[in-house]
Amino acid sequence: GPAQAAALTSTQIAALETRDLASMLTSSVAALSTTQVVAITTAQVQSLTTLQVVGLRTSQVAAFTTDQIVALTTTQVASLSTANAYALTTNQIAAIETTDLVVLSTINLRALATSQVLAFITEQVVALTTAQVVAMSASQTVALSTYQIVALTTTQVANLNTANVVALGTTQVLALETQDLAVLSTTNVQALLSSQVAVLSSDQIVALTSTQVANLSAANVAALGSSQIVYLETQDVAVLGTANVRSLSSVQVTALLSAQIVALTTDQVLGLSTINIAALSTSQVAAMETRDVAALTTANVRAFSSSQLVALGTDQVVGLTTAQVAGLSTANAYALSSSQIAAIETQDLVVLGTPNLQALATTQVVALTTVQVQALLTSQVT
Repeated sequence: GPAQAAALTSTQIAALETRDLASMLTSSVAALSTTQVVAITTAQVQSLTTLQVVGLRTSQVAAFTTDQIVALTTTQVASLSTANAYALTTNQIAAIETTDLVVLSTINLRALATSQVLAFITEQVVALTTAQVVAMSASQTVALSTYQIVALTTTQVANLNTANVVALGTTQVLALETQDLAVLSTTNVQALLSSQVAVLSSDQIVALTSTQVANLSAANVAALGSSQIVYLETQDVAVLGTANVRSLSSVQVTALLSAQIVALTTDQVLGLSTINIAALSTSQVAAMETRDVAALTTANVRAFSSSQLVALGTDQVVGLTTAQVAGLSTANAYALSSSQIAAIETQDLVVLGTPNLQALATTQVVALTTVQVQALLTSQVT
């Protein structure tokens, strides 16, 4: 019985046949001292029955040597109580075979302390099942080291729940492999914090899929630094929501590459604020698609500086609408180059205000084509 078992010496314990240890009452095994438990051989450990393992006291489990932990069978590990799983030391956790770790119940895994989770070695992290990853608490996820984050497989990252993704620290987010970041679900991408988005590396920005970019919140798009926004793929720029484009700061807009400007849809260009239009560089203005220039509001065109207006190509000037030309300020009209003047459509030229026409320099007037001169209204000539 328990009393007789407790009286055995360590030597006697180690000398027991495996079949004798396996036949001991559960209460007798539970009566063994930690000193006696340490004396159990690895072969004897493997002979312990499921009931005996379930009946172990937490102090006994905590006393197991790493060799004894390694010796535990898959069935025995699966039989550990939640209290006993929590009792494992960090050294014992690290010693669990990966084939045994995967059978640890999700309840037991979720019950592990953050220090125990941090003790997982790379091979153990990789071995975690989808169910185990899903079961992890936010506090456990936050406890993961950057090495453990790097070790996560694409499948594991894809199965992280939203609470765990949001709980990730900025150093952990930065440690995510690009192929892992690319599998974050739409829900998880939408839930990202601005602070998390703000630390994404250039490689991670490039790795984002168009679907992920399309689902970034306006706050997260606004959180992108100018050094990050230039790494958005052109196909990704094209899927940014109008509200997201509207949320861009002038610093972000001026950082856009010419190819990204070209990639903007007409609706996105329409979403740019007057302040952002005025912030565009001359090379960005020159890169705008003709249809996008034509879609600008009269206020936006009027907001163009002289240098921006001069940067417009002849195709862009031809594309200006009658309303846009009519809305040009005197300073804008005076800034037009000779080639731009010659490119203005006749139906647009006739709406150019008399003050604007009279403000034209001699070189600009000389640039008017015969067809344009013939189209001028009497009021404009006089």
